[in-house]
Amino acid sequence: MVKEYFKNSTKNIFIERINYKTNTPYLISFEEYNNYHFQDNCYHYSMYSIMGLNLDDVLVRGKIDIREKGCNNYNYGWIEFKFDNKEYVYDSLFGIIEKDIYYKRKNPIISYEIIKKEIIDIFTKDDISDRISNNEYKVKSYDLIYNQRNKYDNTHMYLPMSGASIILDDKKLIKKFIGRQ
Repeated sequence: MVKEYFKNSTKNIFIERINYKTNTPYLISFEEYNNYHFQDNCYHYSMYSIMGLNLDDVLVRGKIDIREKGCNNYNYGWIEFKFDNKEYVYDSLFGIIEKDIYYKRKNPIISYEIIKKEIIDIFTKDDISDRISNNEYKVKSYDLIYNQRNKYDNTHMYLPMSGASIILDDKKLIKKFIGRQ
């Protein structure tokens, strides 16, 4: 049930990829993107998936133990969400796991967390995105919004959102999201 909920929640999430032979863009669904299991893309997976979830679901950054040996030193990003009165984690390497089981196995050390509503508020500001229409935004490039400010992005949100398209409904819920990679 929870996997079906997650799949339905992310059905309006797409990723623009580039065909390197023809240099033309094409879209794939988040589900298809998720099936690729690209290594070292946890910040992208978590950023894109949160866009389909509820406004109070949480994007998390920190360190986890990837070998379950008590060595939680792997920098990582994941999502925490609720379904049917239970808390779950979406982790691009390990899938969807009950939060308490995930925390016992991965022993995370959290360095940053933010709810989706706050993410939407950040990425719909004029200095971060160009407003295309009333509820449609195009996130500026990573170089424009972050690198030029000479700051380190400890949130790991800005690069995955670089060039993304956000289309909201009147309740600030995602009607369609297109990330770029």
